[in-house]
Amino acid sequence: MDHRNTQMKVGVFIFLGVIFLVLAIFFLGGRNQLFKREYHLKTQFSDISGLRVGAQVQLAGLPIGMVDQIRFADELQEKRVIVFLSLDKAYQDRIRENSFAMVNTQGLLGDKVVSISPGSPDKNELQDGDWLQTTEQPSLLSMLGEGGDAVKIFQKPQRSWSIFWERFKKVTVSCMD
Repeated sequence: MDHRNTQMKVGVFIFLGVIFLVLAIFFLGGRNQLFKREYHLKTQFSDISGLRVGAQVQLAGLPIGMVDQIRFADELQEKRVIVFLSLDKAYQDRIRENSFAMVNTQGLLGDKVVSISPGSPDKNELQDGDWLQTTEQPSLLSMLGEGGDAVKIFQKPQRSWSIFWERFKKVTVSCMD
């Protein structure tokens, strides 16, 4: 009976250990490089174009962190979206006051990433909790909307050319008469 009781305790201990291990992998699995030192920056965009929490953050194309949180500003009149970045502290010396962030598309599937430009050595490095300035690329929809203006611009010379050609034909016909 004592042997059976010991087997039961060992079985429960192993079962709980496996459950704990599975939960630890599940909860920590989203965090790459768990034991690296991190620091956090904030940035804001008017349009994040499908950027998601967990998206990669790159410095000059090198992965250095991830998007930690995305939310609207607390004030209702503020229409920008605040993006919180969790970055590897080893690259803090390369992100300076004149660095900027932008949302880019990566790969064929259109995954969104935050790209950060390296800053100048003569500028101060950004500290934990600082704001990173942004630059925004126009969206495809806004470019298509502006494309209509480009068509109008090209229509004007075409109309002028048509008028010129009609006048030219009249002049040449009258000269031949």
